[in-house]
Amino acid sequence: MEFLVQFSSGLPVMMHELGDATFWQDKDNIISVDDVVAGITAAADNVCKKYLTPKVYQAIRSENYKTILNKLGNRETWITSHFRRKEVESTLSDKEKKVFDNFLRKMRQLGVIQSDPDKGPGDYVFTNDLYPVCFHFKGQNLNK
Repeated sequence: MEFLVQFSSGLPVMMHELGDATFWQDKDNIISVDDVVAGITAAADNVCKKYLTPKVYQAIRSENYKTILNKLGNRETWITSHFRRKEVESTLSDKEKKVFDNFLRKMRQLGVIQSDPDKGPGDYVFTNDLYPVCFHFKGQNLNK
């Protein structure tokens, strides 16, 4: 239950997505941690298709932006909703670094990330915990 609450980010739409996906993953009428993890994965895929693909992936045309999203999703800490600008920037190519500030501005405008004042300047948080999971799986599919 704790994972479902965390990944729903308190949003009823996300609660519905997670609950529905987890329900359909269950095979023995007992919701286990494995069912929840599979449900989170399935929900992230649904959220990506329904909300992020039209909102983000269709709004950005830059290949650099797409590779930055891919790198955000491929970070070892992809399951967290927090990232530091400097840490991400250290993984970027020179071309990506040149557009990184514009990328961050665009993601804030789209409502995907926001500054994290509790952590300090250069720290960001995804507005929904499913977004980095979505970017992770989208990045995995792009890598294939």
